[in-house]
Amino acid sequence: MSILDAAVLGVAVALAQPDQPSTLTTLTVPRLEERLAALTPSDPRGYLMLAEEVAYEADDPVQIELARTLYALAFEHDRRHNWSAGVGASACVGLAAIARVESEQRWLSAMASRLDRRYAAPEWMRGRDEALRSEIALAAAEAMGEARAGQGIRARELLRRPGVREALERYGRLVGLAGAGSVLWNTERYADAWPCPECRNERAVFVPGTDPPSYRLCATCRGDPGPQMSAAELIDQLRLESRLLEGVHRSWAAQLAVDGGAPLRDLDPETFAASLGVDPDRSLWRGGAWVRPGPEE
Repeated sequence: MSILDAAVLGVAVALAQPDQPSTLTTLTVPRLEERLAALTPSDPRGYLMLAEEVAYEADDPVQIELARTLYALAFEHDRRHNWSAGVGASACVGLAAIARVESEQRWLSAMASRLDRRYAAPEWMRGRDEALRSEIALAAAEAMGEARAGQGIRARELLRRPGVREALERYGRLVGLAGAGSVLWNTERYADAWPCPECRNERAVFVPGTDPPSYRLCATCRGDPGPQMSAAELIDQLRLESRLLEGVHRSWAAQLAVDGGAPLRDLDPETFAASLGVDPDRSLWRGGAWVRPGPEE
């Protein structure tokens, strides 16, 4: 099971627990339970409006999953009503804003542009944006490499370039969590610690008073400047570099190494909710859980 699959499963289990309502009560959305219970498939816009409020306030996995479900139900019931509410594309944009995986963000953005061309980037902008992203991605990959090599001055220069820190923070989620211990956090830490304060990465230092001049191995870095990294961290960094440089699409083996062979998603509105792990038929909120409408509803 992948890390992403495990996270999704954990959220699903949390949603099924009896104490879910107490978790949701920490949201500052007015009359949340009352408004959830009032939602009906005949009004897709109601799901969308509440999803936007929940997504804005959400700060834990259960709350984010509630926002995802509301967005998915807004999309699904708009589709079932022949897009009469006009909220399908907006639901995709909202989902993309809270998605943690970049591939899912691209999929959601593509679905939004398919439903409403206003969300598609103009043709004249695409080449420029691709070039910009490539330049930033290359600088981000170089910053990681320079920091690993103990070239802190060069790494710090690269990290100061516009968009580089943001790229490492965003794409670093593919191989680790944000905050302490993340790829960005470690890269900055390594860049600040090096070059070696004793030998300046020369690996050896002059022994005063010697003639002819004599040198000894640097006692600080032991002749091997740069941070000491675990094999797991090094592999994670190399995986991220491959992703930044778009090398992951060059072979099946590389693809498997990066994402575990996750299947590509089709832009099929009929399977949209299911692709997000949402049962579109469970569209009514009753007793703190999503249920199917009864005969009388």
